Amino acid sequence: MSMYVTRVGALIGLLFLAPGALAGDTARPCPAPLDTACVLAQAIETTRTIPQEQSRGHELNALIDLALAGAQFDMAIDLAGDLQRDDAERVLSRIAIGMAATGQEARALEVASGLTDSLLRASALAGIGVRTGSAGHVEDALAIARDISAWGAETRTDRALHLAAIGAETADAALFDEAIGLLGRARVRGLRDGALEWVAGRQAKAGLFADAATTAQLIGAANSRVQAFRGIVGRQIDAGALDGALLTCAQIDDPAEADSQRERVALAQVAGGETRAALETLRAVQTEAARARALRAIASLEAADDFAAALTEFALAQPASTGRDGALADLAARALAQGHSTQAVALLEVMVDPAARAQIRRALAVRAADEAAFAAAWADARAIESPFAGGEALGDVAIDAARAGLEALALDFAEQIEGPSWRLRALRGIGAVTARRDVFDAALTLAREVQSGHFLSVELRDIAIAQAQAGLFADALNTRLEIANQPDRAILDTAMVGLLINQQDFSQAVAIIRASTDSFTRDQQLSAIVDAQSRAGAPEAAFDTALTIATPYFRATALRAVVAVLADE
Repeated sequence: MSMYVTRVGALIGLLFLAPGALAGDTARPCPAPLDTACVLAQAIETTRTIPQEQSRGHELNALIDLALAGAQFDMAIDLAGDLQRDDAERVLSRIAIGMAATGQEARALEVASGLTDSLLRASALAGIGVRTGSAGHVEDALAIARDISAWGAETRTDRALHLAAIGAETADAALFDEAIGLLGRARVRGLRDGALEWVAGRQAKAGLFADAATTAQLIGAANSRVQAFRGIVGRQIDAGALDGALLTCAQIDDPAEADSQRERVALAQVAGGETRAALETLRAVQTEAARARALRAIASLEAADDFAAALTEFALAQPASTGRDGALADLAARALAQGHSTQAVALLEVMVDPAARAQIRRALAVRAADEAAFAAAWADARAIESPFAGGEALGDVAIDAARAGLEALALDFAEQIEGPSWRLRALRGIGAVTARRDVFDAALTLAREVQSGHFLSVELRDIAIAQAQAGLFADALNTRLEIANQPDRAILDTAMVGLLINQQDFSQAVAIIRASTDSFTRDQQLSAIVDAQSRAGAPEAAFDTALTIATPYFRATALRAVVAVLADE
């Protein structure tokens, strides 16, 4: 057991031994220095006042997870009592198995026996039996399953689900065979397919991957069958059984879905250092478009550095029409980052996609900080036929020119952009890079000329965000005054607070957000500030900020963030 779990367990235990911790000064209910048990009590008390059932349940489950991590089962049981019955029983099933894992067999059986849902009770008993090495508990679980009639379609399905739940705990293939045999006699196709999908998932959870794939093949509905295979492949990837995952992919009868799952496996292979295997998996992808997509995804990974040469060779072997140039552009960018400009230029020469060429031309221009290089990048960007991609690429060239110190050239490029929205984007980016007020003034003037109503609010919002990115917070707040649309003001407030949090300027972040007229945004962002203050090593200030949050849900999440940091000190 980790030191963190030990500390959390001890602190939560302290709370249960001291229920009076809920009492205290109403202004500052937990005096300095903060006591974790007191803050945790405040979090629980606040959580119980959340009016929305779904939000309250979400936060209660988070507190239950904290309690279970510390093996504080009394607290978890108490909190489960605030959940809806079905949710509470699922938690109690987890608690019973957790108790058994920590040697509390008698208490585990007591909790399990109180479950009214027979499926959860059987699953809990099987879990207790596996964790205590007691075959008798597993037999008790099986008795529950076999007490269910095997005559009606619904009862046969119910018994099958019970057997599969037990099998998921015991990894007993025979139980799954019995469950599938029962389902084979079910005449209601939708009921049967849903149950088979669930059984396949339980087999995969138990590590019986080949059996799970066989079960998935029995599912008649294509959507359910695909969902089952996705779950199996995901479990195999998590278990590191990548060769088996590829065998599962080969059994998927939908070519597009099979290729999608092979892409997942290839990414996992790269992450695990199996680079040659990843290339073989790419070769097994059947459609060219899917192969190009997977290639691009792999080329964007940091681990791709370890086999960039082989990956480049593979990419060059693909037809240009497949979209392979996006991957080549990523590989060229990696070569540039490592100082291999000759290699990047060589890749540029074989690219035919103007967007990919513009990406590398721009990267080369940034390195050279040369007007001629930017002119070449500009020419490639202008060759892009798509108005959206072209406008974005032209703006990127202008912004990068400003970043390279070529401000006059950047502004000249921006003036040449025909679409007003794309020109505004370029001016915002140049302003954010240079912090030049005259550039922002030009952007504001253009926005007022070409936009109105909602669209003007959006442009003003984005200009104000760029001003904040440039450190011109006073100017951003001044621009904010012009924004008529409240949701856009809220988005701006959120962006500014995020920037200030990153700079650990919490006092200014709090000042800005408290001026917001949108109570939801204000409390949401105050909760984010509390989390950042806690992680920055200022739990006292974080707690004080949390107390100012009016919305119970956000105050509860904020207090829980303080608890997590205090418990880890």
